[in-house]
Amino acid sequence: MKTTDSAHSNHVNRNYLNRIQLRQPSLRKFLGKLKQEWPVQYGPFENIEQVRLALFEHIEGYYYTKRLHQALGYRAPRDVEEELLRNH
Repeated sequence: MKTTDSAHSNHVNRNYLNRIQLRQPSLRKFLGKLKQEWPVQYGPFENIEQVRLALFEHIEGYYYTKRLHQALGYRAPRDVEEELLRNH
């Protein structure tokens, strides 16, 4: 059965993330969310540098700046950080 490029990319991305060995609960939770939210437009990757760049873009462009986190009162980490810096 032939898969589409986006389906293949998603499969490759998830396989890569599944191979990462996790021991810390917070990292395990982060990567679990990453696998759920990982945009299909990333990949397929030809080398580790492409993976690193895609992770950086996802974290800095979405996870850290726009994604609302339950543990932070449904605010983005950057907003919480900026508020803390203003108040100190």
